[in-house]
Amino acid sequence: MNVSKKALAQFYEEVGAGYPEEEEVFQTLRGRLRKTFILSYLQRMHGSLLDVGCNSGHYLAAYQHGSRWGLDISRAVLRRVPADLQAGLVVADAERLQTFRPASFDQLLCSEVLEHCPNPL
Repeated sequence: MNVSKKALAQFYEEVGAGYPEEEEVFQTLRGRLRKTFILSYLQRMHGSLLDVGCNSGHYLAAYQHGSRWGLDISRAVLRRVPADLQAGLVVADAERLQTFRPASFDQLLCSEVLEHCPNPL
């Protein structure tokens, strides 16, 4: 895939501005099962969490066992994250986690993200 990072960021900014994730994804059986699966893992995690591709922050809001950070390429979706979680948000590319120092987090969640990355590692 030969897409520039700028074009990719612009695409997700436009999509994120109008994509109703809760209605489109989490109302389907597949979406509800995936959400239940991920929430069960979050219950077992402890320490600081980075949610890569956090979208509107529904998993961040559910995590209660440490500090919570969210990363997304789209400012538009991050605007929908609950106000009490806004301080821990970063606009960044999931393929460039150099935004953070190594070993900055105890846990990492990356759900429904890698298939959107042209060059996942």
